[in-house]
Amino acid sequence: MTDTSNDVTGWRTEIIVPTMAEAKRAALLIRAIESIESQCARPLVVVNGARFDPSLMQKLSKLQRIRLLRVAEAGQANAIHVGRLAVTAEYFGFLDDDDYLLPGSIAARENFLAAQPQFDAVVANGLREEWHESPRLYRHPSDVKRIEDDPMAALLEANWLTPCGGLYRSSSVPPEVFLGLTKYVEWTDLAYRLIDDYRFGFLLRILSFSRTRPARCPSIRGRRESSSNCTSEWPRRSEPADSGNC
Repeated sequence: MTDTSNDVTGWRTEIIVPTMAEAKRAALLIRAIESIESQCARPLVVVNGARFDPSLMQKLSKLQRIRLLRVAEAGQANAIHVGRLAVTAEYFGFLDDDDYLLPGSIAARENFLAAQPQFDAVVANGLREEWHESPRLYRHPSDVKRIEDDPMAALLEANWLTPCGGLYRSSSVPPEVFLGLTKYVEWTDLAYRLIDDYRFGFLLRILSFSRTRPARCPSIRGRRESSSNCTSEWPRRSEPADSGNC
């Protein structure tokens, strides 16, 4: 692994951005990075594989406020784990390279975790653009009660954990949780791992925007998911609905 960063300490939150840094996604990646930087958090960009665009890599290397890692092995699952291993901040989260965080989203989740130390993570609502249709909510607030009552049953219907929705406490969600996630359904696999041993809070505010792409869905622990369930939301326990939008 190559780390081209300078200072790696002093940040309250780092957001891990796995990417192949391809030219066709350059504008989206820069938008994702800026949505993190603008909120006084550190983007931890993990470039994986050898398909990166040299000019984009050069541009990334000149950005002073990001931490840039490069790993030879391609694949999101490996990049997720490498990113988590590199975290030095109090909190960490994830963001796909074509998604972005809405203003105030990081502070809202930081404040939630700071005020409620019993929670290991917090998950917020967001908007999703699917097949170029109008953006819609990941989950209606009425879905949360069903997920709270039986998160495993809800997970078998549709994944409730997305990369852009969560913020994790570094001291209580260790790197080994992210090791060897199943390819193509990394976040469903992670939800299975977290569901029994970690406590989650909910913010019902809209804090992120993501784009859903067609995806392959191999089996996870003997179960098969349809492609419509490859991306989605939420772990357990909620706060009262917040009517404010970011």
